[in-house]
Amino acid sequence: MPGCENTSSPSRSGSLRRLAEHDNVVVKLSGLATELMTQVTSYEDWFAPVLEALNAYLAATADAMLSANAERVYGVRAASSADTHSIGKP
Repeated sequence: MPGCENTSSPSRSGSLRRLAEHDNVVVKLSGLATELMTQVTSYEDWFAPVLEALNAYLAATADAMLSANAERVYGVRAASSADTHSIGKP
């Protein structure tokens, strides 16, 4: 996204935190990798570290990141969320 080149600056970080506090602001994780991913890796190789990172979060947070947020934002139901229930801390 133009203008977001330096997301590590304190002012930019604070702005992103304030945006994240709003219920109507979301980030599409898969959108972070879509453009470059298919040129350098597979979806499976990208998704494996995502699942590993989600293990540090509560199961409800992991479920939200994997499917519940998409269901809320796009109004769709995941085909099956059974595989997400073992992700994250109980």
